[in-house]
Amino acid sequence: MVRRMIFGLLAFLLGSAGVHAQTTRVRGKVTDSSGTPLSFVSVIFPGTTVGITTDEQGIYSLETRDTVSCVQASMIGYATSTQPVAYGSFNRVDFSLEAVEFGIGDVVITPGENPAFPILEGVRRNRSRNDPDRHDTYHCRTYTKTELDLTNIRPGFRNRAPSA
Repeated sequence: MVRRMIFGLLAFLLGSAGVHAQTTRVRGKVTDSSGTPLSFVSVIFPGTTVGITTDEQGIYSLETRDTVSCVQASMIGYATSTQPVAYGSFNRVDFSLEAVEFGIGDVVITPGENPAFPILEGVRRNRSRNDPDRHDTYHCRTYTKTELDLTNIRPGFRNRAPSA
């Protein structure tokens, strides 16, 4: 009887050891093509909500219990890079991101009147009509909010009944 209980407990413990979720850990450094560390690069496990940004030295550290097969680094102005990882173990993954050049087309400046000039001309024309000194009264709406906070009130004072 005792042997069965010990055997059953041992089988349960050994069987449940493999059931626990495996943790995938990834650490590394993100640099540009010249080897300069890149700060604040987004490093994520694609398809999950697990991600982090690199520190000032371009170093990051991530871990997840989700089933993942790759890690991805991205930053504006650089091409996104994806590297494979081994599920359920520690991985060292360094990224070297390549800069992406954005080109714009030709900029053409054509002569003409500034579109703000007609608006400014209308303001200047109506200046005398809208002058507050020419009116006997003028009004405006205001809103004032006052908030009073009480802290550190003794329980005896707080539970005191209001006087009639």
